[in-house]
Amino acid sequence: MARNVFYAPEGEPPISAGEFTFSDKYPVNSTNQPYSFVPSTEAQQLIDLIRNTKNLNIDIRPNSPESPEAVGGYYTALNPEGGHSDPDKRAIYLNPKTGSLFTLAHESGHALDPTLPKETMSEIQGKKNFVQIMSPYFGNPAEFLGQYLATQGPRGRLRSELEAQRYADDYYKSQGLEDSRSKEDLGVYPMDYIFKGVEAAERGFTVPTIPASASDKFYPDYYRSAEVFGPGGFSPVVRGDANTMVDVRDDYARRLMSLGLNKEYQDARRDQLKRAFELTEKTLGGATEAGKFIDKDLYLDIPASRYPLPISY
Repeated sequence: MARNVFYAPEGEPPISAGEFTFSDKYPVNSTNQPYSFVPSTEAQQLIDLIRNTKNLNIDIRPNSPESPEAVGGYYTALNPEGGHSDPDKRAIYLNPKTGSLFTLAHESGHALDPTLPKETMSEIQGKKNFVQIMSPYFGNPAEFLGQYLATQGPRGRLRSELEAQRYADDYYKSQGLEDSRSKEDLGVYPMDYIFKGVEAAERGFTVPTIPASASDKFYPDYYRSAEVFGPGGFSPVVRGDANTMVDVRDDYARRLMSLGLNKEYQDARRDQLKRAFELTEKTLGGATEAGKFIDKDLYLDIPASRYPLPISY
């Protein structure tokens, strides 16, 4: 089930959301470990605001034990208990070590976003029916890219993450608050979904030919590296068998060059990125450097995301 995940960057400590206390009678990271949460003064003000204006309680819980350490928090819109269909509350998960007020405000933005459940279901169905939806466009990279961004998650994720960033930013400004998180370029994180979505689509059109003996070793790493916030690269040299190494660098380079010289595709690519950037600026109401890589020729020119972890489903 899709979750809206927010990553905790390193740097100056931001305003705290509060503190978790765990029972020492259970193993560390136990799924059923009892806990209590005491919100900070600033977090309590946000909780009270949502209760008073939306008639919803905010139930703050620790991230699940399997969540990567870098995940600052998340919200699951489709959960029957604590999700959008719950009439009484919204369950927001925070990292017990790094969960900040800005993360809480960001996830609150998700929790109050009326479009999120429908958008989440659309992404799930799009991934489930990938071949049926995308196969008509397999021969046309330009059309494939537009359909991929629209049906496989990147465009919807961009919108929802922008909305969450906007909500957090508006809340901070309304309270006269500022910290290291609120001072970041808030457009970079949402735009990463589009950049990596483009990368994932391009990875499909530049897949090199691999002998059967090496396919099981190569393809998982190749496609995983193109996932949103997945690893930034893949190994172009893999072992075929005990006596053979398979090197795909030349084949991959030729395919990449062919896509790079496809003017129709490059125009479509640039148009998709510019549209995403315009939405980013419009939603956040200000300048952002999130679009500075739009005119790079191919995704290999774009630096790795600052949040290099996979989205959870």
